[in-house]
Amino acid sequence: MKYKEFTVKNDGFVGHLVEPDGRLPDHVVIIIMGGERSIINAKKVAERFTEFGISGIAVPVYGAKGQRKGVDRVEMSFMRRVVKTLREKEGYRYVSVYGLSVGSVYAAVTARYIEGIDNAILVAPSHVPFEGSNTLKQKMTGHSMVTYEGVELPFVSPQFFHSGYMAKFIYDEDAGREVSNMWRMYNTSYKDKTRESLAYYELEKSSCRFLFVAGTCDEVWPSEYSINYMMDKLRKAGYKKEYKALIYPNASHIIGMLPSRERYKWQKRMLWLIGKIYRSYSEHRDDSVRAVIESEKAIADFISET
Repeated sequence: MKYKEFTVKNDGFVGHLVEPDGRLPDHVVIIIMGGERSIINAKKVAERFTEFGISGIAVPVYGAKGQRKGVDRVEMSFMRRVVKTLREKEGYRYVSVYGLSVGSVYAAVTARYIEGIDNAILVAPSHVPFEGSNTLKQKMTGHSMVTYEGVELPFVSPQFFHSGYMAKFIYDEDAGREVSNMWRMYNTSYKDKTRESLAYYELEKSSCRFLFVAGTCDEVWPSEYSINYMMDKLRKAGYKKEYKALIYPNASHIIGMLPSRERYKWQKRMLWLIGKIYRSYSEHRDDSVRAVIESEKAIADFISET
Protein backbone atom coordinates (compact mmCIF):
# COMPACT_ATOMS: atom_id res chain seq x y z
CA MET A 1 0.00 0.00 0.00
CA LYS A 2 1.05 3.58 -0.69
CA TYR A 3 0.20 6.48 1.62
CA LYS A 4 -0.14 10.20 1.00
CA GLU A 5 -1.13 12.96 3.40
CA PHE A 6 -3.04 16.20 2.76
CA THR A 7 -3.32 19.17 5.13
CA VAL A 8 -5.49 22.25 5.41
CA LYS A 9 -2.41 24.47 5.13
CA ASN A 10 -1.04 22.88 1.95
CA ASP A 11 -4.12 21.44 0.25
CA GLY A 12 -7.19 23.08 1.75
CA PHE A 13 -8.35 19.88 3.44
CA VAL A 14 -7.20 17.04 5.67
CA GLY A 15 -6.93 13.68 3.94
CA HIS A 16 -5.17 10.34 4.34
CA LEU A 17 -4.92 8.66 0.92
CA VAL A 18 -4.19 4.93 0.73
CA GLU A 19 -3.58 3.31 -2.66
CA PRO A 20 -3.09 -0.35 -3.59
CA ASP A 21 0.36 -1.30 -4.83
CA GLY A 22 0.90 -1.77 -8.55
CA ARG A 23 -2.43 -0.40 -9.71
CA LEU A 24 -3.08 2.56 -11.99
CA PRO A 25 -5.54 5.18 -10.65
CA ASP A 26 -9.16 4.40 -11.48
CA HIS A 27 -11.56 4.30 -8.51
CA VAL A 28 -11.14 6.26 -5.28
CA VAL A 29 -13.53 6.52 -2.32
CA ILE A 30 -13.79 9.50 0.02
CA ILE A 31 -14.37 7.97 3.45
CA ILE A 32 -16.17 10.06 6.06
CA MET A 33 -16.55 8.64 9.56
CA GLY A 34 -16.97 12.03 11.18
CA GLY A 35 -14.02 13.43 13.11
CA GLU A 36 -10.30 12.78 12.94
CA ARG A 37 -10.63 10.42 15.90
CA SER A 38 -13.77 8.49 15.12
CA ILE A 39 -14.60 5.21 16.86
CA ILE A 40 -13.81 3.33 13.65
CA ASN A 41 -10.54 4.57 12.19
CA ALA A 42 -11.23 5.95 8.71
CA LYS A 43 -7.65 5.48 7.55
CA LYS A 44 -7.88 1.77 8.37
CA VAL A 45 -11.14 1.63 6.40
CA ALA A 46 -9.26 3.20 3.48
CA GLU A 47 -6.74 0.37 3.79
CA ARG A 48 -9.58 -2.13 3.67
CA PHE A 49 -10.83 -0.64 0.40
CA THR A 50 -7.40 -1.24 -1.15
CA GLU A 51 -7.84 -4.97 -0.48
CA PHE A 52 -10.68 -4.77 -3.02
CA GLY A 53 -8.45 -2.90 -5.50
CA ILE A 54 -10.01 0.49 -4.72
CA SER A 55 -8.11 3.49 -3.35
CA GLY A 56 -9.49 5.16 -0.25
CA ILE A 57 -8.98 8.62 1.18
CA ALA A 58 -10.02 9.18 4.79
CA VAL A 59 -11.32 12.74 5.09
CA PRO A 60 -12.26 13.91 8.60
CA VAL A 61 -14.66 16.84 8.63
CA TYR A 62 -13.88 18.04 12.15
CA GLY A 63 -11.30 17.52 14.88
CA ALA A 64 -8.12 17.76 12.77
CA LYS A 65 -5.70 20.69 12.63
CA GLY A 66 -7.34 23.63 10.89
CA GLN A 67 -10.88 22.26 11.35
CA ARG A 68 -13.76 22.80 13.78
CA LYS A 69 -13.36 20.81 16.97
CA GLY A 70 -16.75 19.11 17.07
CA VAL A 71 -20.07 18.27 15.46
CA ASP A 72 -21.37 21.79 14.94
CA ARG A 73 -21.65 23.98 11.83
CA VAL A 74 -19.17 21.92 9.79
CA GLU A 75 -18.67 23.70 6.46
CA MET A 76 -18.75 21.19 3.60
CA SER A 77 -17.89 23.33 0.58
CA PHE A 78 -14.24 22.26 1.00
CA MET A 79 -15.25 18.95 -0.58
CA ARG A 80 -15.07 20.64 -3.98
CA ARG A 81 -11.33 20.92 -3.45
CA VAL A 82 -11.11 17.27 -2.38
CA VAL A 83 -12.85 16.08 -5.56
CA LYS A 84 -10.82 18.42 -7.79
CA THR A 85 -7.57 17.20 -6.23
CA LEU A 86 -8.50 13.56 -6.68
CA ARG A 87 -9.50 14.01 -10.31
CA GLU A 88 -7.02 16.58 -11.59
CA LYS A 89 -3.92 16.05 -9.46
CA GLU A 90 -4.19 12.38 -8.51
CA GLY A 91 -5.71 11.30 -11.83
CA TYR A 92 -8.72 9.30 -10.64
CA ARG A 93 -11.47 8.70 -13.16
CA TYR A 94 -14.22 7.77 -10.69
CA VAL A 95 -14.83 9.36 -7.29
CA SER A 96 -17.21 7.88 -4.72
CA VAL A 97 -18.15 9.04 -1.23
CA TYR A 98 -18.72 6.66 1.68
CA GLY A 99 -20.20 7.61 5.05
CA LEU A 100 -20.96 5.55 8.14
CA SER A 101 -23.25 6.71 10.95
CA VAL A 102 -22.71 10.45 11.59
CA GLY A 103 -20.39 10.37 8.58
CA SER A 104 -23.41 9.50 6.44
CA VAL A 105 -24.79 13.00 7.02
CA TYR A 106 -21.67 14.62 5.61
CA ALA A 107 -21.43 12.05 2.82
CA ALA A 108 -25.05 12.73 1.83
CA VAL A 109 -24.45 16.49 1.81
CA THR A 110 -21.37 15.89 -0.38
CA ALA A 111 -23.40 13.79 -2.81
CA ARG A 112 -26.15 16.39 -2.89
CA TYR A 113 -24.08 19.56 -3.36
CA ILE A 114 -20.64 18.67 -4.76
CA GLU A 115 -20.18 17.99 -8.46
CA GLY A 116 -18.04 15.08 -9.58
CA ILE A 117 -19.35 12.35 -7.26
CA ASP A 118 -20.13 9.14 -9.15
CA ASN A 119 -21.36 6.96 -6.27
CA ALA A 120 -22.57 7.60 -2.73
CA ILE A 121 -22.63 4.77 -0.20
CA LEU A 122 -24.53 5.65 2.99
CA VAL A 123 -24.12 3.06 5.73
CA ALA A 124 -26.26 2.97 8.89
CA PRO A 125 -27.39 6.38 7.66
CA SER A 126 -29.56 9.25 8.72
CA HIS A 127 -31.91 10.94 6.25
CA VAL A 128 -31.53 14.36 7.91
CA PRO A 129 -28.87 16.46 9.64
CA PHE A 130 -29.11 17.04 13.38
CA GLU A 131 -28.64 19.93 15.73
CA GLY A 132 -25.00 20.46 16.66
CA SER A 133 -23.81 19.46 20.10
CA ASN A 134 -21.12 20.58 22.52
CA THR A 135 -20.01 17.61 24.60
CA LEU A 136 -17.71 19.68 26.82
CA LYS A 137 -20.52 22.01 27.86
CA GLN A 138 -23.08 19.18 27.79
CA LYS A 139 -25.59 21.06 25.67
CA MET A 140 -27.04 21.37 22.19
CA THR A 141 -25.77 24.38 20.24
CA GLY A 142 -28.99 25.62 18.65
CA HIS A 143 -27.26 25.41 15.26
CA SER A 144 -27.07 22.81 12.51
CA MET A 145 -24.30 20.22 12.51
CA VAL A 146 -23.54 21.16 8.89
CA THR A 147 -23.33 24.23 6.68
CA TYR A 148 -22.79 24.69 2.96
CA GLU A 149 -21.34 27.91 1.59
CA GLY A 150 -21.93 29.52 4.96
CA VAL A 151 -25.62 28.62 5.20
CA GLU A 152 -26.80 26.29 7.96
CA LEU A 153 -28.77 23.35 6.59
CA PRO A 154 -32.14 22.58 8.25
CA PHE A 155 -31.98 20.03 11.06
CA VAL A 156 -33.94 18.06 13.62
CA SER A 157 -33.14 18.19 17.32
CA PRO A 158 -32.46 15.07 19.37
CA GLN A 159 -31.98 16.04 23.01
CA PHE A 160 -28.88 14.13 24.09
CA PHE A 161 -28.28 15.86 27.39
CA HIS A 162 -30.47 15.55 30.50
CA SER A 163 -32.59 12.84 28.81
CA GLY A 164 -31.27 9.86 30.71
CA TYR A 165 -28.53 7.28 30.17
CA MET A 166 -28.17 6.90 26.39
CA ALA A 167 -26.97 3.28 26.44
CA LYS A 168 -29.92 2.04 28.51
CA PHE A 169 -32.20 -0.35 26.57
CA ILE A 170 -35.98 0.07 26.73
CA TYR A 171 -38.92 -1.36 24.81
CA ASP A 172 -40.19 0.95 22.07
CA GLU A 173 -43.60 0.62 20.41
CA ASP A 174 -42.43 2.12 17.09
CA ALA A 175 -39.57 -0.36 16.80
CA GLY A 176 -41.41 -3.34 18.26
CA ARG A 177 -38.25 -4.28 20.15
CA GLU A 178 -35.93 -3.04 22.86
CA VAL A 179 -33.86 -0.08 21.71
CA SER A 180 -31.27 2.15 23.33
CA ASN A 181 -32.35 5.42 24.89
CA MET A 182 -30.17 7.10 22.24
CA TRP A 183 -32.23 5.38 19.51
CA ARG A 184 -35.40 6.74 21.08
CA MET A 185 -33.94 10.27 21.26
CA TYR A 186 -33.26 10.23 17.54
CA ASN A 187 -36.64 8.66 16.75
CA THR A 188 -38.42 11.29 18.83
CA SER A 189 -36.67 14.04 16.85
CA TYR A 190 -38.51 12.80 13.72
CA LYS A 191 -41.97 13.30 15.28
CA ASP A 192 -42.20 16.87 14.00
CA LYS A 193 -42.92 15.87 10.40
CA THR A 194 -42.74 19.41 9.04
CA ARG A 195 -39.26 19.88 10.47
CA GLU A 196 -38.21 16.42 9.33
CA SER A 197 -39.38 17.14 5.78
CA LEU A 198 -37.51 20.46 5.68
CA ALA A 199 -34.32 18.80 6.96
CA TYR A 200 -34.30 15.99 4.36
CA TYR A 201 -31.30 16.22 2.01
CA GLU A 202 -33.30 16.24 -1.27
CA LEU A 203 -31.08 13.52 -2.68
CA GLU A 204 -33.26 13.45 -5.81
CA LYS A 205 -31.41 16.64 -6.82
CA SER A 206 -28.11 14.73 -6.86
CA SER A 207 -26.46 13.21 -9.93
CA CYS A 208 -24.83 10.05 -8.58
CA ARG A 209 -25.72 6.42 -7.90
CA PHE A 210 -26.79 5.57 -4.34
CA LEU A 211 -26.29 2.48 -2.20
CA PHE A 212 -27.88 2.40 1.26
CA VAL A 213 -26.82 -0.21 3.84
CA ALA A 214 -28.22 -0.93 7.31
CA GLY A 215 -29.15 -3.62 9.80
CA THR A 216 -32.63 -4.13 11.20
CA CYS A 217 -31.31 -4.04 14.78
CA ASP A 218 -29.36 -0.78 14.62
CA GLU A 219 -28.67 0.22 18.23
CA VAL A 220 -27.89 3.92 17.63
CA TRP A 221 -30.72 5.32 15.52
CA PRO A 222 -33.49 4.10 13.15
CA SER A 223 -31.28 3.71 10.07
CA GLU A 224 -33.73 1.32 8.37
CA TYR A 225 -36.42 4.00 8.68
CA SER A 226 -34.01 6.56 7.21
CA ILE A 227 -33.24 4.33 4.23
CA ASN A 228 -36.94 3.71 3.55
CA TYR A 229 -37.54 7.46 3.75
CA MET A 230 -34.78 8.26 1.23
CA MET A 231 -35.72 5.41 -1.10
CA ASP A 232 -39.33 6.58 -1.14
CA LYS A 233 -38.30 10.15 -2.00
CA LEU A 234 -36.05 8.96 -4.85
CA ARG A 235 -38.75 6.64 -6.15
CA LYS A 236 -41.47 9.32 -6.13
CA ALA A 237 -39.14 11.78 -7.87
CA GLY A 238 -38.39 9.28 -10.65
CA TYR A 239 -34.67 9.50 -9.94
CA LYS A 240 -32.82 8.51 -13.09
CA LYS A 241 -29.59 7.12 -11.64
CA GLU A 242 -29.36 3.72 -9.94
CA TYR A 243 -30.27 3.54 -6.26
CA LYS A 244 -30.74 0.49 -4.06
CA ALA A 245 -30.86 -0.61 -0.45
CA LEU A 246 -29.39 -3.55 1.44
CA ILE A 247 -31.12 -4.24 4.78
CA TYR A 248 -29.60 -7.08 6.81
CA PRO A 249 -31.80 -8.92 9.35
CA ASN A 250 -30.63 -8.67 12.98
CA ALA A 251 -27.50 -6.74 11.99
CA SER A 252 -25.94 -3.93 14.00
CA HIS A 253 -25.10 -0.26 13.53
CA ILE A 254 -21.52 -1.45 12.97
CA ILE A 255 -21.76 -2.65 9.38
CA GLY A 256 -20.14 -2.02 6.00
CA MET A 257 -16.39 -1.65 5.41
CA LEU A 258 -14.39 -2.25 8.58
CA PRO A 259 -10.63 -2.40 9.17
CA SER A 260 -9.07 -5.65 7.94
CA ARG A 261 -9.64 -8.56 10.33
CA GLU A 262 -6.42 -10.16 9.07
CA ARG A 263 -4.27 -7.05 9.22
CA TYR A 264 -5.66 -6.01 12.63
CA LYS A 265 -6.29 -9.33 14.35
CA TRP A 266 -7.10 -7.62 17.64
CA GLN A 267 -10.52 -6.79 16.18
CA LYS A 268 -11.64 -10.40 16.43
CA ARG A 269 -10.66 -10.45 20.09
CA MET A 270 -12.56 -7.19 20.68
CA LEU A 271 -15.93 -8.47 19.47
CA TRP A 272 -16.96 -9.28 23.04
CA LEU A 273 -16.46 -5.60 23.98
CA ILE A 274 -18.28 -4.40 20.86
CA GLY A 275 -21.15 -6.65 21.95
CA LYS A 276 -21.43 -4.79 25.25
CA ILE A 277 -21.88 -1.49 23.44
CA TYR A 278 -23.67 -2.67 20.28
CA ARG A 279 -26.12 -5.27 21.53
CA SER A 280 -26.70 -7.02 18.18
CA TYR A 281 -23.11 -8.24 18.26
CA SER A 282 -23.86 -10.16 21.43
CA GLU A 283 -27.45 -11.25 20.69
CA HIS A 284 -27.05 -11.83 16.93
CA ARG A 285 -23.30 -12.15 16.51
CA ASP A 286 -23.38 -14.50 13.50
CA ASP A 287 -25.90 -12.33 11.66
CA SER A 288 -23.97 -9.15 12.44
CA VAL A 289 -20.62 -10.57 11.33
CA ARG A 290 -22.18 -12.06 8.20
CA ALA A 291 -23.72 -8.69 7.37
CA VAL A 292 -20.30 -7.03 7.56
CA ILE A 293 -18.71 -9.60 5.26
CA GLU A 294 -21.54 -9.51 2.72
CA SER A 295 -21.94 -5.74 2.75
CA GLU A 296 -18.21 -5.17 2.23
CA LYS A 297 -18.31 -7.17 -1.00
CA ALA A 298 -21.56 -5.53 -2.10
CA ILE A 299 -20.06 -2.06 -1.55
CA ALA A 300 -16.89 -2.89 -3.48
CA ASP A 301 -18.94 -4.41 -6.33
CA PHE A 302 -21.24 -1.38 -6.46
CA ILE A 303 -18.27 0.96 -6.85
CA SER A 304 -16.46 -1.22 -9.37
CA GLU A 305 -19.57 -1.42 -11.57
CA THR A 306 -19.25 2.30 -12.36
